[in-house]
Amino acid sequence: MKKIFTITILTTFTYWGYSQDYVDIVNLNYSISPSTGDTNARVEKQGIHIQVPVVLKNEDVIIAGVGTSITKITNDSLDYAQDLHNVLFILGYKWQINEKVSWLGLSLNQINAGSENVSLKYYQPGFYTVLTIAKTNKLKYKLGALYKFEFSGPFIIPLFGLDWQVTDKLQIFGTLPISANVIYKPGDKVGYGLSFKGSIASYGLEAGGTDTYIQENNNEIHALMDYYVTQHFVIQAKVGYQVDNKYRRYLPNEKVSASMGPVVIGDDRTHFSRPTFGDGLAYRFSLIYRFSTKQD
Repeated sequence: MKKIFTITILTTFTYWGYSQDYVDIVNLNYSISPSTGDTNARVEKQGIHIQVPVVLKNEDVIIAGVGTSITKITNDSLDYAQDLHNVLFILGYKWQINEKVSWLGLSLNQINAGSENVSLKYYQPGFYTVLTIAKTNKLKYKLGALYKFEFSGPFIIPLFGLDWQVTDKLQIFGTLPISANVIYKPGDKVGYGLSFKGSIASYGLEAGGTDTYIQENNNEIHALMDYYVTQHFVIQAKVGYQVDNKYRRYLPNEKVSASMGPVVIGDDRTHFSRPTFGDGLAYRFSLIYRFSTKQD
């Protein structure tokens, strides 16, 4: 049987992460961070992502994926509610340079807008590139970069990744500062672990004929459990915490020179509405159709 290239979807895009021993063909997910503290902010997300890796005879891989998600923000203290819509299309290529080195390039094409005004006006291009170097069959290092056009200005960050099959049951993988995962799978039915995801996104809005944009900053830490109902059908549950989770609204001319993850250059923006915060407990549930490369 041909080997399947490993790509795993981590949330709604914002970013896709990469693991070494399975591929998630379909990921249907729902997450919620209930109202917490004095802010009374509540964030709900639901999405579906589909991907198709096509393995060529020379072991190179063509990757195509589509996805959509809706984020609903409410703040009872401010009597505020806003729906944010994401539509994503990914096209990429993995080049197996030799037995130990491969290169991955992904074209990221998305529309981020309020649900009432989704259009090409709010198109955001991006590019993800990673070079993977296999030190051994069980240990791989990754170096790369992510570029995205955001309504706040250009966003670019260096990436440092690791795929480490520590034992037959324990795996550590991720691409910082986007994601990190520790998974322990003692048998065929259940896997346990910890995961981290960090993301920044911006959404174009129209209100009363005025263009604005909302910037989302989100960091999540979860404990997770995978339950394999069948060999390929997985129910995943996560319980964790969102920290430094902000939604701020700006006028279109309020931009930064550049963003490099947590480092922002030339940020003298003034948000014109009180920021909404969504820190607090976070729950996520996913239905996944997954193939494992270990069985090939």
